[in-house]
Amino acid sequence: MMDPLRVKDRILENISLSVKKLQSYFAACEDETPAIRNHDRVLQRLCRAWLYLALSESSLESYLRLFQENQALLQKYYFKNALVCSDDHLALFLTLVSGLEFIRFDLELVIPQGGSPTPCIPCCLVLTDSQLLTCHQDCQTSFFRSLGAAQLCDITSVRLQADQQYCVVEFAGDRAKFLPPWVLYFSGCGERDRLLRVLETAWRDIYQVSDAAMEKRCSEALALMSSGWQRADSLARGRAQREPWC
Repeated sequence: MMDPLRVKDRILENISLSVKKLQSYFAACEDETPAIRNHDRVLQRLCRAWLYLALSESSLESYLRLFQENQALLQKYYFKNALVCSDDHLALFLTLVSGLEFIRFDLELVIPQGGSPTPCIPCCLVLTDSQLLTCHQDCQTSFFRSLGAAQLCDITSVRLQADQQYCVVEFAGDRAKFLPPWVLYFSGCGERDRLLRVLETAWRDIYQVSDAAMEKRCSEALALMSSGWQRADSLARGRAQREPWC
């Protein structure tokens, strides 16, 4: 088994060679700078998908700077031997990729059938009085862009597992424009439950329904049905006891 330190050194050596090739390629371009595209579009690893997304949105350097500023968070989600958990290797990685945001990347992502799941995009949820929005913040410009929007009244169900930090938001099938389910992953079950609580509050405000009012209406409806069943049962017994010629 190769020493973890040697593995990280080899990774940085390969990155250095790739960056040098890019610099040589663009130095030879006299006219308009072309975009870098990928020939191998089928991804087998989600880490490569993350790099593709970061390069395509010109934010890899910004992400790495955030890694430098949040080492405690990295220790929580990465193995201790990971490249980004080493201060020296991360600093060198950042130096190597510095300036790549000026190169235009147009990298396509294709996930094979039955392979890895579609890569996730980090986002935040914004809840208004009528809509649920997903937004993504560009690390370089701090600009928020909308990834999707849904009307709260179109949400039909939220499926989840009690001990899993994700949920699936499903939408009405008869809406004007079909909207596939949203699979939302959270940093913990507490964040997921927080979303469920604010959704419940929003639904109550929209439909003007409270638990007490709902329980009262259900109890009244049950009492009416029970009374109707009793009258129907009494009539049926009375008819059964009559003489045939009555």
